[in-house]
Amino acid sequence: MSSENKKSKLGTEEIESIGLEIKSNISVSLGNLGLIKEQILKEKPEVEKILKNINKIQNNLMKVDQVSETLKSVTSRSIQEKDFSINKMLNSVHSSIEDIFWKDSVEIEEVKSEKELFVSGVETLFENFFISSFNIIKSRFTTQEKKIHTKIISSNGNGEVVIGPFYGDKTEFDFPSKLIAKSGGTIEFDNQEVKISFPLASKKDIELEDTAFDELQDVLSELKVLVIDDEEGILEIMGDIVTEIGCYCEKASNGVEALRLIRKVDFDLLFCDIRMPRLDGYELVEKIVERYKNKEVPRIVIVSANCRDYDKVLDAQYEPYILQYIDKPFTYEQLAKVCHFVASNKMKKAS
Repeated sequence: MSSENKKSKLGTEEIESIGLEIKSNISVSLGNLGLIKEQILKEKPEVEKILKNINKIQNNLMKVDQVSETLKSVTSRSIQEKDFSINKMLNSVHSSIEDIFWKDSVEIEEVKSEKELFVSGVETLFENFFISSFNIIKSRFTTQEKKIHTKIISSNGNGEVVIGPFYGDKTEFDFPSKLIAKSGGTIEFDNQEVKISFPLASKKDIELEDTAFDELQDVLSELKVLVIDDEEGILEIMGDIVTEIGCYCEKASNGVEALRLIRKVDFDLLFCDIRMPRLDGYELVEKIVERYKNKEVPRIVIVSANCRDYDKVLDAQYEPYILQYIDKPFTYEQLAKVCHFVASNKMKKAS
């Protein structure tokens, strides 16, 4: 390997490590902010607890500052695949599309799926694709047309974005097609429209029914939660948040320790990291499902800096056991929403 390639590889690894470090410290800071907020909302907040959380935030922000200084010394650029919202991505390029048509007094009509659609890929490639596509549409635009449209839908497990009208030759889309193909997408031309299909990422969101908080309190106090993460700061703040929510909480710093606790306690909910020594998160999920063969498997939430940054994926047969994927940095509200959801379901089953 040439020295230039070595340098490039080192830069990529450093950037990945720096990114994970930043996400971890932000998670701890956001978690402590959530705890402060909950304390302030109480009738008699404990000032010492609030000051302790503030100090933790200050320390973690100082760490982020130190990490950002390290980032300045890394000159190579890493483009990574990640799960991102195609809805939000289109929002971000909307102003660029308006700039393309600003002289033509054209109305830009957008129709979006009610549910947010996630795709796994390089977000900048998708952004460049859409900007390139609308530039092509502009070059073939007729004076009679006063409206262009984008439509986001979900069909047969894929996401679809339809844009138009387009009156040109499909060969003009050769370059944009290469961009979308890099993320596993395809392009079709039909009825003067361009249809882009792409595989959806395994992002899950929880729809929580309105349940009176007072009704959930008793169930939350009975909810047994296990938090698993090899980073001490993340483990501590997640444990503090779950305890503040009102649940019984145990903590494990690796998969082996988690299995030991699972043999002793029937947990209702697990928050689990992916990258861990000895036994990673996906291996742990498989062993948990095997252990609970003859009874209900606890709800499992994957919490990771990037759920697709690992060199392997969870076997499809275990995917139904994952309640949700949460990206780091997470917030107090995200963990609370999950706990409330599981408590609500437990209450329904008991009634």
